[in-house]
Amino acid sequence: ADTDEDGIFDALSSGDYIVIAQNEAGCISAPLEVTVNAQPATPAVPEVSVTQPTCATPLGSFAITAVEGLEYRLNDGEYSTSTSFTELDPGTYTVTARNADGCESEAATVTLNEPEATAIETAAPRSLCIEDSVFDLDNMLMGEYDTSGTWEDPANTGALENGSIDPALLALGTYTFNYVIAGECPSTTSVEISINDDCVVLACGIEDVKESISKAVTPNGDNINDTFTIGLELNCGFIYNVQIFNRWGNRVYESKNYQQDWDGTSRSSVTGDQLPAGTYYYIVQIEGLEPIQGYIYLGTK
Repeated sequence: ADTDEDGIFDALSSGDYIVIAQNEAGCISAPLEVTVNAQPATPAVPEVSVTQPTCATPLGSFAITAVEGLEYRLNDGEYSTSTSFTELDPGTYTVTARNADGCESEAATVTLNEPEATAIETAAPRSLCIEDSVFDLDNMLMGEYDTSGTWEDPANTGALENGSIDPALLALGTYTFNYVIAGECPSTTSVEISINDDCVVLACGIEDVKESISKAVTPNGDNINDTFTIGLELNCGFIYNVQIFNRWGNRVYESKNYQQDWDGTSRSSVTGDQLPAGTYYYIVQIEGLEPIQGYIYLGTK
């Protein structure tokens, strides 16, 4: 038998007990029958069905599978018989159940996630010619997506209007345009557009230029072959950059945006001396085309 001078008996298993008191003289009291009941059952962890927030409905909710005789509490709130919790911000919550005996369950943890925008699938980078018609950038977005967004032009090219771009207003190159959705689930989707001039038909080609180049320069004042000319009778609109070399490979003349005026003098000379008669080698460069190389004969005045 257990004895305790303080009259306190703890950590007892459920069952029936007899308690007897005894004084210093050894006198014993009548026995007292005490019954320790078994602990009431602890409620199970609540079962929860969650509805996550979305871009359309930014607040979430969850419902508890009700069990008769139980009350429920959200976080540290009051217990009630309510089993539905709505209009909750994204975050982490705990739900606890309690029975009529005051026994509480372990807490169920519920996480409501921040809503995220669904990524928009885009088409492969698009190449447009400067003479193409106005292009609707919506053609670069694929599948289902939120159509409330607007197009933005990060480079401020001035070619974007009402979601469409005019290739004629863009210089040759590659550009990025952004489809921006605001609201609860903001997102930015970028597409790439390249502008080329492949569709442009030139007034003349490189073969025309080659055939137009002077074969000889005879600066004698007779207005015939007085200067080195390139495309003189052509209306190509090209800008020519010219270099001329002597037979030893020394550059004796150079001009960017050549003005059809080389008459056999050397710009490398302080006095602009007339070069000696002979054969010289030239290189003509045209932007976007291969260089033209050849020989020119220089006669004396």
